[in-house]
Amino acid sequence: MRLAGMSHDAIARQLGIKGGAYAVSKDMTRALAAAAKAQQESSEQLLEIEIRRLDRLMQALWPKALDGDVKAVEACEKLITRRSYLLGLDQMNRGGAQDGDVLSLLGSLFDSLRVQHVPGEVVEAHVVGEIKPGGKDDDPDDEDEG
Repeated sequence: MRLAGMSHDAIARQLGIKGGAYAVSKDMTRALAAAAKAQQESSEQLLEIEIRRLDRLMQALWPKALDGDVKAVEACEKLITRRSYLLGLDQMNRGGAQDGDVLSLLGSLFDSLRVQHVPGEVVEAHVVGEIKPGGKDDDPDDEDEG
């Protein structure tokens, strides 16, 4: 009904919902939140299944790879790459900064931008501000504030 363009008030009247538009809005918000949560849980379950599959494949290939089977080594490398991608390990910060996720993603962004430029062209990035742990904008040790 909402997709058809009906207002919350019209939906409440047509379905006989006590509480009117407010009740319809509240019910829709709850339903959408529940659907989002279910989708998130489903995505996490699918990810877990895929990781288990990769683990089983790795378990089968690993002894062959250790024995020097070149094809098994290559297959293991592909499995490791895929697993790293699924778990986000390929986006991890290797510099050791505290806020690794943001810094790592920014580093990846700069790397992707760099490859779009002419070879030999210098691409520079400057830090213009710093994200403080916990999302706080003010530092208790900062003596400039009064």
